[in-house]
Amino acid sequence: MRRRDALQAIGANPSAPADVLLRLLADETSEPWDRAAWVMWRGEFPEEVVDVIVAHPEKRIRMALAENGLVSGETRARLIDDPGNGVRLCLAMGPNLFRIQNSSLPEWAQRRLIDDPDEMIRSEALGSYYTSRELLAGLAEHEDAHKRSASCQARGISWARRLGRVCSPMRTTTFVAAQRDTRAATIRTPQTSTSTTSLVQTRRHTPTRTY
Repeated sequence: MRRRDALQAIGANPSAPADVLLRLLADETSEPWDRAAWVMWRGEFPEEVVDVIVAHPEKRIRMALAENGLVSGETRARLIDDPGNGVRLCLAMGPNLFRIQNSSLPEWAQRRLIDDPDEMIRSEALGSYYTSRELLAGLAEHEDAHKRSASCQARGISWARRLGRVCSPMRTTTFVAAQRDTRAATIRTPQTSTSTTSLVQTRRHTPTRTY
């Protein structure tokens, strides 16, 4: 058995006591990714273990908690002030566990991410599946064009809320919203077998004109 497998089997065991988990985190004889593996897959953590992970000097271990889709959003939100951009980026992207319902970060944490100093983190947070639709809807009149655009593209937002004041300051924002809705519908006409989906796919590669 590989060392990583052994550490993961011990760390992910829900009956493993806190002192054992703390010893796994402090085991510097193991590679960081070997120690991080069980952090990513454990469902619940004792409070004292979360305290150690959040302050752990090894960034990959903190990233593992940020990517853990089995813990609550409140637990992951404790990393919102992490100094490492990679950790906050993991928070912004959200967990990616196949067919497992993951909890979102609290809305206050989502707001922090869409206002993060790092441009990539802001972009990922604005496009994340886990970002609140209502939070995005409230950005329709934001002075930042990227945030207005994200508001237009958000699922479940009505056209009335999308348009608002958004078309005047940036017409490309409206174009993006229209393009997204057109891609969502496939309309076939009796005269041809070509669907509007294929036409949109062709237009997708046409540069967007900014007015």
